[in-house]
Order: sequence, then structure tokens, then C-alpha cells
Amino acid sequence: GRDAATQGFRFGVGDQLEVRVYREPELSGTYMVGPDGQIQFPLTGPVAVGGLTAAEIAGRVTEALSGKYLRNPQVTVLLTEVQSRKVSVLGQVDQPGTFIYQESMTIVEAVSQAGGFTKLAERRRAKVTRLRNGKEQTFVIDVERILEGQAPNLVLQPGDVVRWQ
Repeated sequence: GRDAATQGFRFGVGDQLEVRVYREPELSGTYMVGPDGQIQFPLTGPVAVGGLTAAEIAGRVTEALSGKYLRNPQVTVLLTEVQSRKVSVLGQVDQPGTFIYQESMTIVEAVSQAGGFTKLAERRRAKVTRLRNGKEQTFVIDVERILEGQAPNLVLQPGDVVRWQ
């Protein structure tokens, strides 16, 4: 379920995480990753979390709290909301929506996460919109050829929007 999807997830700007410190309710709470890749944690001040997994963040928070503030802190980190690493699949698919980007996710995987094509999908004309250096680029992908093994599968990037007419 959610945990499996978040194990390899690396946090980025705008993502929300819940930090739970065992028996320390005033330290436990929800934090958002700031533009500098840090969360503002009580007592310890900013903790750099950008690009880290939940387990790595728990380690950093544990380290920051250890000794000075708590003797043996037990820290758990959970992903509560993803803003940074998403892929949107829209148009003629069964369950259009936004999905957590998995490392080297392909266009075919994105379609299957969205429940597959509808009967009306124009499989030869998937539009992929990607932000590059602040500019939107759109290209058309023939998914039918990928499914037939005639063309290489397209690896998506976080933030991509895939749309079927």
C-alpha cells in the first residue's frame, strides 16, 4: 500500500511529512519541506531533508535530538502529502489522476497505474508535457508502437503530464 510506495520516495520542496517522536507529543507534528530543502524542527532548528528517504530523515532528526535534548529518541517519519514528485495521467484512461513518481517510471507504467486505456484512447498520440528550464515542452508519443515492442519505452520525469485525446 502507501508504505511500499513511500519506501524509496525521496522528499522534495513542498512535500509534507509527519514526524513522530515517541512519548514527545510536542515534538511530533507535520512539517513541510521549504524551498531550501529543510524542515523547521522545534529545539534543533532547521533539518536538511531534501533528496532523503523517510528512514534517512528519521535518522537525521534522531541525531539532532540525541544527547542534547533526549536520551534515546525514537523517531518515525511518514509521507503525508506529495507536491514535488508527481506524474499526472489524464484523458482517455480508466482512472485519470496524479500518481507518486517512482524512480525511472515509464509511460506504460503510468498508464497501468491509471487503470489502462479506455476504448476511445488514441494510443498512437499520447501528449507528454514537461517543464524544462521553466519552459513547457510537449511531445507526442506513439504508445501503440511501444506496446508492440517497435519503439523504446519512454522514461517519465517528475512533474510530467501525460494526456490522451
